[in-house]
Amino acid sequence: MAFLNDGLRRMNELGNTDRSQQIRNDAWDDYRATASPVANKARASFKKLISLEGSLKSRITLQAQESIVSTQVYTVVIMLASSLVLIIFTLLVNRSILSPLRQLKNNIEQTEQDSNLQKRIALTTSDELFDVSQAFDRMLEKIQPILIEVEQAIVQLSNSSRIVSQTTQSTSDNINQQ
Repeated sequence: MAFLNDGLRRMNELGNTDRSQQIRNDAWDDYRATASPVANKARASFKKLISLEGSLKSRITLQAQESIVSTQVYTVVIMLASSLVLIIFTLLVNRSILSPLRQLKNNIEQTEQDSNLQKRIALTTSDELFDVSQAFDRMLEKIQPILIEVEQAIVQLSNSSRIVSQTTQSTSDNINQQ
């Protein structure tokens, strides 16, 4: 602050005297002797700060880039792991649900096509699909004797119909002969 006050005082003197050139030269010499080393130190310190700022920016930028790359690698690894888990889950669902369901459907369709009520569904699971296949097998076991009885009744009816037809034919022949 003293330096500024001295500078203001000298400027006021310049306006009041004829020796202004001499005063200016003396002020300039005084400035170079006292203020210039301080300014040079400030410039050097400022250059060091700018250099330090540049190196810190470079270091921070490098760390940020490394962090971004690391995050990208983690993201890719997590996505691959998630995809693998999803594929395994899909395969397990297919194996535990869809395969037995297809097998059940195919067995029911085969029973329908062959009309073979003695064929049973052989699922090895122990879940709801197994329960459904067991219920279907029990239903076939109940229907099979009924159908056998119906078949026997048809055979008896056919035999009876043949006997009635023969009797009718015989009676008709006897009537025609008389």
